[in-house]
Amino acid sequence: MKKMKSLTAFVVALLLVLGMAGCGAVEDETIRSVKNGHPTAYPDISYDQAFGEFYSTPQWTHFKGTRNGPDDDNDGKPDYVEENIEIVEFTGKCTYMDKEVTALIQFQINDDDTFSAEFCSLNDIPQSTLVLYALISNPFEEYQEKHFGKKSQNSDDLDDLFKDPDDDQESVSDPDDDADEEGITPDPDNTIKVKKATCSKHAGNGKYGRKYGANMAVDGKAETCWMANGKAGGAGNWIKLDFGKKVTVTGIKIINGNTWDGYYKGSFIKGYDELFEKNGRLCDFELEFSDGTKYTGTAQDSNESFFMDNIFYLDEPVVTSYVKLKVKSGYEGYKYANNVCIGEIQAFC
Repeated sequence: MKKMKSLTAFVVALLLVLGMAGCGAVEDETIRSVKNGHPTAYPDISYDQAFGEFYSTPQWTHFKGTRNGPDDDNDGKPDYVEENIEIVEFTGKCTYMDKEVTALIQFQINDDDTFSAEFCSLNDIPQSTLVLYALISNPFEEYQEKHFGKKSQNSDDLDDLFKDPDDDQESVSDPDDDADEEGITPDPDNTIKVKKATCSKHAGNGKYGRKYGANMAVDGKAETCWMANGKAGGAGNWIKLDFGKKVTVTGIKIINGNTWDGYYKGSFIKGYDELFEKNGRLCDFELEFSDGTKYTGTAQDSNESFFMDNIFYLDEPVVTSYVKLKVKSGYEGYKYANNVCIGEIQAFC
C-alpha cells in the first residue's frame, strides 16, 4: 500500500482599508472608494493602480444583492435573508497556470467604512481563499517592485503564488521525480474526462432541487456534491470514476465537503458554511486502480476555505481504466455525523 503525497493550500487573512472618495453619484462614489482603497500591507498603492497595471480590460461595477441564511428549522426555506448587501465587483484578464483567464473579485462594503474581499472566480468557476489572496496580492507586489524597487514586509508569504504548480513540488514532496523518467510531468490542471461515475449509495434528492448522486462529484461544479450515509464519517462508502479506456493517472484533486451554501440560485457571495459543518467530510481514504495498485491518503478539512483543493500526487504514474475512492474515515458533521460529502473529485495526468 502506497501513501500519497499531498499539496494543500493555506488560508491567509486579508485586511482591507476603505479609501474614501469625493462627491458624485452614489454608485460611482462607492466604486471609487474601493479603487482608491488599499490592503494594509500596501499603504502607498491603490487598487486602481495595482489592478490597472496587472489586469487587462479592467472593469468595475457596483450593485446590491441578497444572501440566504441557513435553514436550521428544515422547512425548506432560509431562516432569514440579508438584503441590500453592497457589492463592488472587479473583472479583468490575467495569466493563471500559463492560461489567459477572466478573474472576478467581489468586495463587500461594510457598515464601518471598510470593505472586504468575499469571493473570486476564474472563468466563472469559484476559487479558494488562496486564489483570492493571490489575485489581490500579486498585482500589488508586482507594482511595488516595479515602481518602488522593493517588496512588502509580507513578500515571503506572497512570492510566486501564480507560478506553475510543478515549481512548488520540489519543496513539498518531489512528486514528479519518478514521472520524469517516464516522460510525464504531473499537471493538476490536465484533468481526465470521466465516462461514468458510480457509488456505493447516495442520499437521493434534497431541498431546492439538490441532487447527491455520484455524478454530482464529477460535474465540474464546486457547489454540488456526492453525499452518502454510512458509519461514523461515512466510512465504508465508495465512489468510482470510470474513464471508459486506459489512461495514465498521476494524481487526483478533491474538493471536500458540501459546499452548496452561498451558490444556490447563483448567489454571488461566498455563503455561510452551515451545510459544510453540518455534514461529514472525507478524511482517510484509499484509492484503487484497475491494475490492482492501491494508495492511501488523508484529505484536509477546513471550514474557512471550502473551495480549497486537496491535491494528491502518486509516487509513479498508473495506467488504469478507473479509480475507486473508498472512504476509511471522515470528519464528522455536527448534525449529520454518519454521512460523507465530496464536492468534486478529478483525476489528472
